[in-house]
Amino acid sequence: MNRDAGNGNHEIANIHHLKEEIDRLTVEQLEALKAATFVGMTRDEAKEYDERRAKIIRLIDELRQLELAQ
Repeated sequence: MNRDAGNGNHEIANIHHLKEEIDRLTVEQLEALKAATFVGMTRDEAKEYDERRAKIIRLIDELRQLELAQ
């Protein structure tokens, strides 16, 4: 296997991992919104929500950069 193919496989694995993490965090966000609809959201929960949102945005940007490099 040549070196470029190895790098390509590594990049594909990174892309797959980023998509899984984005999906996982998105599910957490949806669950948090569902719960907040019925019982509200504490300051700590709101902070966690905002931190997850920021992480999702960073991961999407990283994913976009990896996909453009393909």
